[in-house]
Amino acid sequence: DRLRKEINATPFWIQGAHRAIPVTISIGLVVAQARDLLSLTPGPAAEQLLDQADRALYAAKGSGRNNVRLLQAAA
Repeated sequence: DRLRKEINATPFWIQGAHRAIPVTISIGLVVAQARDLLSLTPGPAAEQLLDQADRALYAAKGSGRNNVRLLQAAA
C-alpha cells in the first residue's frame, strides 16, 4: 500500500503541460509460502499462481481505481 500511496502523491509532469497529471495504480497480489516458491518451475503451478494474481488485480480494478487486493495462494 505504501507504493500505491507514493505513486498517488507524486506529481507527474508531461512535457509542455501546465499542470501535473494525476496517476493512480491498482495492484493485485498473491501470498504464497516461500517453500512453495523455491520449488516453482514453469508449468501448471506457476500458471495457477499467475492466474490468481491476475484475479487479484481485476478485483482491485473492480473496486475502483487506486486499490490493492491481496489473495492467499490456493493450496
